[in-house]
Amino acid sequence: MNNTLKDLFTGKVKVGIWGLGYLGYTNLIKYTDCGLRCAATDMNKERINAFDQEGFPRQSHIKYWEIAPVIDKSLIEVIEQPEEFISREDIRVIIICVQNESSDGKPVGSYLKKSFDLICNAVNQKRASDPKYRAPLIIVETSMEPSFFDQELKHVILDSGLKLGSDISVGFAPRFDWEFSEFYQRQCYRLVSACDDKTLENICTFFKFAGDDPLEVSGVINGEIAAHLVNAKKHIESSFVNQLSMGYPDADIKKIIELLGIAGVDISENVGIGISGYRLPVASQLLLEGADRPEYLTILQEALLTDFSMPQKVVDLFVRSGINKVGVLGLSNKKNLRGHILSVSIKLIKVLKSNGIDVMLCDPLYTESEINEICSVKNLAFPDDLSQCDGVVFMRDHSFFIKDGLESLCRQLKHCKLLVDNTGTFTNKEVFSSFLGGVDVRVVGLSGWLA
Repeated sequence: MNNTLKDLFTGKVKVGIWGLGYLGYTNLIKYTDCGLRCAATDMNKERINAFDQEGFPRQSHIKYWEIAPVIDKSLIEVIEQPEEFISREDIRVIIICVQNESSDGKPVGSYLKKSFDLICNAVNQKRASDPKYRAPLIIVETSMEPSFFDQELKHVILDSGLKLGSDISVGFAPRFDWEFSEFYQRQCYRLVSACDDKTLENICTFFKFAGDDPLEVSGVINGEIAAHLVNAKKHIESSFVNQLSMGYPDADIKKIIELLGIAGVDISENVGIGISGYRLPVASQLLLEGADRPEYLTILQEALLTDFSMPQKVVDLFVRSGINKVGVLGLSNKKNLRGHILSVSIKLIKVLKSNGIDVMLCDPLYTESEINEICSVKNLAFPDDLSQCDGVVFMRDHSFFIKDGLESLCRQLKHCKLLVDNTGTFTNKEVFSSFLGGVDVRVVGLSGWLA
């Protein structure tokens, strides 16, 4: 590994990034910013084409980021055939960061298994001409169901005739950043586990060299469980505070949580229309599906039931109010950050449409064609088209929506009958009442928001 690190430092070898989604893309930004040469690939050719066409950094990703990294694209080589990573002598570390969920949110391992099929076949082809060949260090960054490595990936490797630890070295190292700035601007903690002690040592050495802070975990299954425990805890907290807001409908649960935060009580989640993004709800699902005795994990089961029920409760509110057309502001999972995997907005729109309510959607980080492709709804031209909507859901407080000030936004919302605010922007109803007129404003988590 020391020779590999020296060659990485001098640019003789590269870090291979397998997958060009959020994880892969941010890995490229961080490692090239450190001066490391990288190779990038994806099994989805459309992602490779988009990467080439949009440039680097991709403008669609950084338009509203708090930082806009300037990266020398000459440090990145785009490789169209992923299996070429194995045949190349100058790629000695490969980070696997393919997605691990289907479009409906169910955790699947098909992308990981396909990746390892390609890797093992390529390693065997290379070994046929060079029996002494040793595969690059393989680091799986994708979240896995507990026991998935032992029950699935290990068999893919062994069935190919390769020996773990000698012919191929594999480890698991998930990340714990939620915002890009957390990963880019400071050290990133990683729980690292591996198939053998030497591989574990090599992975930790690599991440220390790259500026991360690896935490060693003995046994891959322990690393898999630990990776999901933090996110599942947040998911449980989110469902719990949502349950509180329904159990105490006249209480301002949202304000209570904010005050407790000021007082130093750590409650990381607040009331909302469900959890956006795959990392929280999927963490709970992965822990359930990987458990030998899932019947004991009743808290996780209830957390999922509560989370998945929230969009319907909001839609019931619109139905009771006689709303015919709803404008949804925000598709992405985070403010000013593109990324819509398992977005609550998508779930909400589906339920709205199934209840016969017409829907329009606006998100400045997505084009009109992308909105139509992802959600099968019309693009809402902000702010003019708000006048067509008698209901509005303020899902994400992108800077774009309030760039002309909240007073201007309120004037645009005067035409609607019911405004559901998932962001807390309109918490002080007294301040906004003079601008909003007779609009019924429901701030998620405040008193009577579901009445």
